[in-house]
Amino acid sequence: MNPSERRCPIVLIPSLEPETALITYVERLRQQGFEHIIIIDDGSGDDYRHIFSALEQGGATLLVHEHNQGKGAAIKTGLRWIKEHAPQSFSIITVDSDGQHTVPDVVNMARAAAENPEALVLGQRDFSSTETPWKSSFGNKVATVAFAVLHHVHLADTQTGLRAFGQELLDDMLTLPGNGFEYETQMLVMAVKRQVPMVPVAISTVYENDNGGTHFHPVRDSISVIKALVGTLFSFSLSSLVCAGVDLGLAWALFAVPLVGLPMHGYTHILVATGLARVISIALNFLINRTLIFRHQASVWPSLVKYLALSATLIVLSSTGVYLLSLVGVAVALGKAICDCVLFFLSYRVQQSWVFASPRRSR
Repeated sequence: MNPSERRCPIVLIPSLEPETALITYVERLRQQGFEHIIIIDDGSGDDYRHIFSALEQGGATLLVHEHNQGKGAAIKTGLRWIKEHAPQSFSIITVDSDGQHTVPDVVNMARAAAENPEALVLGQRDFSSTETPWKSSFGNKVATVAFAVLHHVHLADTQTGLRAFGQELLDDMLTLPGNGFEYETQMLVMAVKRQVPMVPVAISTVYENDNGGTHFHPVRDSISVIKALVGTLFSFSLSSLVCAGVDLGLAWALFAVPLVGLPMHGYTHILVATGLARVISIALNFLINRTLIFRHQASVWPSLVKYLALSATLIVLSSTGVYLLSLVGVAVALGKAICDCVLFFLSYRVQQSWVFASPRRSR
């Protein structure tokens, strides 16, 4: 890439116990016009100090964690430095330090970032080869399937470390939870929620020494990634259970007390008690989902109208489903359980993508 043709992004490289080949790699990046390179030593220790010293002497900015904090923490350390010191016109490319990302691929990512300044650009590897190390294949397949199921977005490579984005996303990136590999998954979840376009760029599938340089633990880190993916769904489930308990508890309590002018346990008494309990539980569920689960910050009234419309629709769908199942011999109680389980996931998806969706970013 000719620097005169396009301003080169800042290259951010989190690194733990790198090989000496990283020195040559960074020099090749500089030869392609990448003048701003930030290396984060994520607690590699004294045995690797000579490598980082050589990188710093070669012109890279070196940031050091005294102790290992994780890949996500290292990336955020670099992003904080960029926010404080770098011109906002520069975009950012994150690159792994284990030799997986070729210099030509980084150049292509820079071009894609310049052409898509509002997007999160993702380098996408091809995992179909039988030569793909099982660690990489296993972790990526687990995350890809989970991400597609939960967020209805298919990405061939959810675990790619080669990513590019503009500084408009810096604040979002800095507030994401996670300090390990799950941080990169949180980045994708954020992009879906904030409706940030995700642009895939095909890159080479490279594994040095059978990917022996990776610090990804196939079980532990896969669990962390899945937790990052299902965290919102788990919280949504907990919110639903709490509000269902409130609904049932209030109804029972109101059944036990006389209501003014209503005969105890008459139809009107039961109807009013049930209605009051449901109104309170719906209001509580709306507040919890809006403020704690989906963290919706737009005006409350449009989301409230959408939420009430969804609630009414779910009641109709549930009633209709129970009735139709009863026609084919399914007991009403079982039919209700089946319908509500299915509608639970529909409710989650609609609340995530419509009721509490973040405003679409202007292009």
